[in-house]
Parts: sequence; C-alpha cells; structure tokens
Amino acid sequence: MANKNGATAARKRAAGKTAAEQREGLQVVEQPTKPVKLSKKQVLEQDMNELAASTPDEIVGVEHIIMDYDALRQQATDAMGEFASQVKGATAIEASMKSRKLTAGTTILRVHPLDVHVPQGVDSINPRDFTEKEMVERVAEYTGSVAAGGVREPLKVFVQGDKLMVLGGETRWRATMHAWVLKAKGVVSNAPTTIPVILEKSGKNNAVRLLDVVVDNDQKTFRSIQVAVNYRRSRDLGMSEQEIAVYVGKTVTHVMSTIALLEMPQEVLNLVRDGVIRITQAKKVWEAEDRDTAKTVARIKRAHRAAVAAGANRAMPKYDEDNKSDGDDTPTTTSTTRTSGGRKAGDVDALRRNFDRVIGLLANCTWRVRDGFVTPVDISAEQFLEVLAANGVPVPAEMEDDQQQAA
Repeated sequence: MANKNGATAARKRAAGKTAAEQREGLQVVEQPTKPVKLSKKQVLEQDMNELAASTPDEIVGVEHIIMDYDALRQQATDAMGEFASQVKGATAIEASMKSRKLTAGTTILRVHPLDVHVPQGVDSINPRDFTEKEMVERVAEYTGSVAAGGVREPLKVFVQGDKLMVLGGETRWRATMHAWVLKAKGVVSNAPTTIPVILEKSGKNNAVRLLDVVVDNDQKTFRSIQVAVNYRRSRDLGMSEQEIAVYVGKTVTHVMSTIALLEMPQEVLNLVRDGVIRITQAKKVWEAEDRDTAKTVARIKRAHRAAVAAGANRAMPKYDEDNKSDGDDTPTTTSTTRTSGGRKAGDVDALRRNFDRVIGLLANCTWRVRDGFVTPVDISAEQFLEVLAANGVPVPAEMEDDQQQAA
C-alpha cells in the first residue's frame, strides 16, 4: 500500500509540474534516448502502424495562401483573439531555460506561435521566394498537415532582441499561421497552440547563419541561385570566399563561380526562376552572346519553344540551334566502357559534368591509371591557365613549367 501511495504522489507531482510549465507558456519535450536499431521488417511495421494511426491531412487549396509576411502574421493574430496576448517573448523564454538549466542547441521547447518571427528585409536568411507557385503549393500542403497533426519537426531559431527568429523552418511557421487563419474561416478544424523549437547556441552572427541555412538544410533542396544569394550576402557581411568555402566544405572555385551566377541580368534570372532553363546553361548562353541581355533572352526562349515542342520542359543544349551552330560538340561516353584505371565511363562523365559546372566551360574528362586529369575541349592551354587564375585556382607548377618551355 505504501508503494502504491508513493507512486500516486509521484504522478501528482509530475502532473503539477507539467501544469505549471503550461501556465508559463513553455513546455519541454523529453529528449529521446539512444535509438534501438531495428530490422528492416520492424521499421516497415512501425511505419505502417504510425501511418494507420495518423490523422489524414486536411485539404487546403492554394487560393487560401497569403504570400505577404506582414499580412499573414496580422491575420493570424486577429484569428487567435485573446490567445494572441499569451506570448512570452524571447527574454522570458531564455530566463526560464536558464532557471531550469536547459541547454540551448539540444532541448526542444514548445512556444507560442507568435513568439516566433521570420527575419525580413536586409536581415532575411532564407533565400526562398514564397511568392513562387512551387512554394505557394508547398505551404498549402504543409498547412493541411499542420492543421491535422501540428508541427512535428522542430524549427531552428535564434534570439534577436526579444524575439525568436527562424533560422530553419519558415514553411512550417507559415503553415501554422495559415492554420489559424483558415480555422477562423472554417476551412480547417484545428490549429496548433504551440510550435516546437530548438534554440541556437550563442556566438553566431548572420554571416554564419546564412551559410548554416545552406549546410543544415534538411528540407527541400536549394537551387543554385538561392545558394548564390546566401554566399554573396555572407561575403558582404565580411566573410572571405576562402572562409565561406571552408565553412560549407566546398572549394573556393565553387564559391566564386556560384556567386558569379548573380552577375546575370534580372531578365535572365527570371527565366531561371520560372524553370525555363537551368542556371548553369543560362550562364553559358549569356557568355556566348557576349553578355547581351536581349540576345540571351531571345536565344533561351527559342530553345525553350523547341523543347516544349519536343515534349520537354527546359531549354537544354540539344534544343538550342544557336548552340549547335556555334560548334558545340559535347563528348559522349558509353556507360559500359571501362578505362584502364578500372573506373566506369559513367564516373568519367560525372566528373566532366562536375568540372563543367564549377568552371563554366565545356570539358572532357579522361582517367589515367592512378589518378584523374581533365582535358578541356576547344580551349588552349594558355586560355585554360587564364580561367584558373580568374577563378582563384593555384596553377600547378608542372603546368607553368610546360608553358615556359613552350614559350
């Protein structure tokens, strides 16, 4: 009997603590223990059980999506009514974490949806454009999911003033705001009263956060142009291309070439944004047309019309008649052929495409027995050295010696 009474008292104390945390407006989600390794069959069964037990997502049409950030936040605030006044602010949340010895960077907190803000304007961190059709559809899909089962994946946030600012998870935040707006309109039946967040450890600045968004992204992959935006903004905030390259685990050439994509005029970038052409191909056309905007746009549109007529979506090189007339003889390799080094030709072609993407040139890749080397097409050794120098790539000593001997 004593053990039973003791267990009952423990449950009451636990319940009282949980209620106190709810009144405070800040809940701590218990951290999971080290996961037990399951067999493929067990994982499948677990997934099927969770799927069967889950609530079906509600259907939300794109016509309900509010693209403007300020308008969305205001309409959600109005829809919440008195509940909107229960925000705590970042200062109170941090003080509560400190008093309970909770660790930033690992502890998952549940906070009021309006305690979370999204950086705007010059402080913006997320390079995604939420006015694009693709993102509007994504927010609508997430809104249905959030309305049915709440926000499942924690948002990554950092403190700025008395606000929790989103570092990762803006789509989930927007979906939460829409759930409140659409609940008030009777479109969905529920809206989450809390959002799970993980507070960033102190010591980072916006230059680093811009890169964290790219490196730590575990949702929809960023396009090259979006990565370029964050690279350039980090550079503008004081980081060198070398520091950016080290932080993201890429080469300096990659960073410089990616930033260089933003040199193209907005008319060309708009075609990239609309899915008419890939960014790297657009840059090649732009360079081939001597950076003439009108000629570049006209050529891309001609190639796109040819692509559509052939049942494709993008203006790829094979649909570009101007490209063919320029003598584009992209080398092809049969994937079943093997080189003397034992590598499949498919690997060789993958290296060619990667090299082509990095330096923006048509390149042919072959392999020696021990290590790989790259042979450019339609470019002299002198021109190749100029490309390396322009991209900040150190010129190998043996290449310099060869050129001096040739001279």
